[in-house]
Amino acid sequence: MIILSVLAALFILYVFVLARPKIRTHDFNGLLCEYAHRGLYGNGIPENSLAAFELAVKEGVGVELDVQLSSDGEIFVFHDNNVKRMTGHDGTLNKMTSSEIENLRLSGTDQRIPKFTDVLSLIDGKVPVLVELKGENLDTSLCDRVAPVLESYSGPYIVESFNPFLIGRIKKLLRGVIVGQLYTNVCKDQKKINPITVSLTLMAFNFVSRPDFIAYNKECRKSFPVRLTTRFFRAPNFVWTVRGEEELSSVRLLGEHAIFERFTGGAGINSVKSAYFAGGCFWCITPDFKEKNGVIAVTAGFSGGDEPNPTYEDVKHQKTGHRETVKIDYNPAVVSFGELLDIFLSKVDPFDSGGQFIDRGHSYTLAVYCSDEDEKSVAISKIAGLEKESGKKVFVSVEPIKAFYEAGEEHQDYYLKHPEEFACELLSSGRKK
Repeated sequence: MIILSVLAALFILYVFVLARPKIRTHDFNGLLCEYAHRGLYGNGIPENSLAAFELAVKEGVGVELDVQLSSDGEIFVFHDNNVKRMTGHDGTLNKMTSSEIENLRLSGTDQRIPKFTDVLSLIDGKVPVLVELKGENLDTSLCDRVAPVLESYSGPYIVESFNPFLIGRIKKLLRGVIVGQLYTNVCKDQKKINPITVSLTLMAFNFVSRPDFIAYNKECRKSFPVRLTTRFFRAPNFVWTVRGEEELSSVRLLGEHAIFERFTGGAGINSVKSAYFAGGCFWCITPDFKEKNGVIAVTAGFSGGDEPNPTYEDVKHQKTGHRETVKIDYNPAVVSFGELLDIFLSKVDPFDSGGQFIDRGHSYTLAVYCSDEDEKSVAISKIAGLEKESGKKVFVSVEPIKAFYEAGEEHQDYYLKHPEEFACELLSSGRKK
């Protein structure tokens, strides 16, 4: 009985003290809306660039952006700790000076890593801004630099962070600011179980941040901490990262506020089409499409089988009829289905009937999942042409798309999150000689 009483007391302490958000819904005043993740980027417009934010303003879309400090204390808008993915230069942003950062260019364009003040001047209160404070330790100096900038900004904004101590600090510096706790399953994402990762996964540091809203990974919407804070305590909820029109519609039906990615305004959301290719390991073929002009998003997942909501392990171990598949959202006015199919066929071994390279079994065999008769006709024609040219049998199944199930967040953009492991995967798999 004593043990049960202690456990009950600890549970009550967790629910009503540690994880309880503050909640001030009445103060949001139009800030509960949809936000473009790092601006409206794609089609040659880099993420977190002035061009991406300018397009979002033009389309009247809220802007989500990331801020961090240079070594000399200037606030820049940039997501990664290392600038290599977006600039080609291998360096940690907060160890670089302002002048070093300003000399870099984003994704081979003329766009620079912008200063926070320049971004706010461009937006100028025309759309709401969702500011993410970057930082993974107890250093809160970013807040001391950001606070006076936001205090002098007249437009609508809210602030969020994964780090509850940054949220706690910004609240002290900006009285009345609306703040949110970003949430994901840290134990799962970092593959570490220790007091810190467990506490973050349980939102047990909410007593430090006392957030007004929760912004959670879409893979975690059914987790107990999310349900506790958003349903029991009725905290306003944002969900990230939403990709594609179909997913955005589902989020709206659930009453969530989307932080969505790569819907470039020039094309309009309704003109986006999707192609579905099974090419073996979905980690390996994602980069081949990611930077193609006209490609809006590439999502790793599963398709082809009849089993609902398959898991990565079940598909990997041939326990379903699904194949590892990538969904490619693209602007048909810029790139055609046929061009995407050409990329696909050039990056796989179309003459292998039993899988792809080191990956064997049905889940790693090749398929083109078609949404209509036009796509089917193009696929059959391309495959016939390849067979005629090579004189070999091509083993690419052409099937109608049934359903596409998105893989977990840890599988999305794997080559960017784990570049060293990805390089090893390409070599060990036999894809890269």
